[in-house]
Amino acid sequence: MYFVLFSVPVFRFGVKFPLRSYCDSGIASGLKHKWDDLCGFRVFPYKCQTSFQLFELVDDYIQQEIKKPLTQTSCTLATGWFSQHILEILRLRVKVRFLSVYPNPGADSFLKSASLHLEKLKRAINVIKEKIVNKDEVHVEENEMSNDEDDDMEDDIEDENADEDFDAYEGLDMGGDGNDTLPDSSYINQENVSKTYLQELFGSFPNNGRDAENSDEEYHIFDGSNSEDEDEDDY
Repeated sequence: MYFVLFSVPVFRFGVKFPLRSYCDSGIASGLKHKWDDLCGFRVFPYKCQTSFQLFELVDDYIQQEIKKPLTQTSCTLATGWFSQHILEILRLRVKVRFLSVYPNPGADSFLKSASLHLEKLKRAINVIKEKIVNKDEVHVEENEMSNDEDDDMEDDIEDENADEDFDAYEGLDMGGDGNDTLPDSSYINQENVSKTYLQELFGSFPNNGRDAENSDEEYHIFDGSNSEDEDEDDY
């Protein structure tokens, strides 16, 4: 069992009931272990429950784990700055170390069970770490692919803009290098309208020839000089 005291995990090692005969005999005899011997896992505790802080325990694996960079972003009342998975591994490590120095028979089955459980948790946490690393690598690759796609999209947009500018330039220079240019469509329409109007206008006059002979009226066209002379005669 473990709990957090001032953000520091505290492990409470409890002796199972079948092994408490050793504790009872030790307490009855008045024997006590030195604290350094207990923290160094050199003796098995006489007390049924003993609490330890992590930094007190002389164990390379435990010290290596607690000195690693913290992965937690916040400190919780349940596990402090460590994850629950890591604390469970450290608890089992403490249990295995103490069971391995139990002086009397009867601890082998407990030691084997705790050792198997510890190795299983170690493998599980390694798999979790690999998944986290692979996830980060995939995230980086996705970002690189996304950046490449953005660059390709920008290149496509620039190509499309260049094509539009080129099409607009071709529209302005459709005549080529020659001096002849195609007339504007509005100009052609106006020319057709003018021709139609003139044809209708001239069509209202009688034609020379047969129509002129049948007509009772005569049309005379006078130039400017003749009209001036006649005006002078009238005066």
